[in-house]
Amino acid sequence: MNIRMAAVGGSEVQLDNPSSMQSFLNQVSKANLNMSEFNRIMDQVTLLRTSMILSSVGTSLARVRYCGSYFSNPLIPIKSHISTHSSNEGPLRHESTEFDNAHLTEWFQLLEHSKIPSNTLRRFVRAIADRESLEDSFVDLMIFVESLFSESQDTTFKISLCVSKILGEGNREARQAKFRKMKMLYKTRSAIVHGRQAALDKLDQQLSELEGIAVDLLKSLLTTHAFVLETKLENRIELLALE
Repeated sequence: MNIRMAAVGGSEVQLDNPSSMQSFLNQVSKANLNMSEFNRIMDQVTLLRTSMILSSVGTSLARVRYCGSYFSNPLIPIKSHISTHSSNEGPLRHESTEFDNAHLTEWFQLLEHSKIPSNTLRRFVRAIADRESLEDSFVDLMIFVESLFSESQDTTFKISLCVSKILGEGNREARQAKFRKMKMLYKTRSAIVHGRQAALDKLDQQLSELEGIAVDLLKSLLTTHAFVLETKLENRIELLALE
């Protein structure tokens, strides 16, 4: 891995192994930072945590509820894998996620170039890495998907259309299937928001599906559909509708 991040005091640190990552975060935890400098560093940490998730391999994201938690607490030793916490009440299990260092660097650089707002990426990271509640994770991921295409609360139809256009693999049947899937997931989101518990019996499976869509969507927007992110936010839905 060869990621350089601006460290405390304006100097740079090369994050090329777990030890250097730990050293960087220890600097952050010990420094007396002003709010501007602290926010700048935490934005970089968000990029790094997002990159970890995008480069993770070997396990279902639905089971990695705390993926990347090493970057939440600088006192936790950083390793080349990410282990989940256990839970007696939820579907969490002890599992481990390996992440590919080469891909980690690639995703970090693409994310840095994309200029996706930190607030948007924090929604993504929080949903997959930090939330203990499946309902909270689900809502955060839906907000993340929406924020990639619009500043306002656009209709289920418009957002589902955008997702299906990007992830539909270039054929009509695949796009229709992805469109129907997003509409179904929106119904689940509505059930969560309005407290209709009876509709949430398969939430774990649906959250896994939504996580897969969110990860694939972000990867596509950083690579094959980078032109979407280069378009002004208010014009993205129209751009995809006409594609």
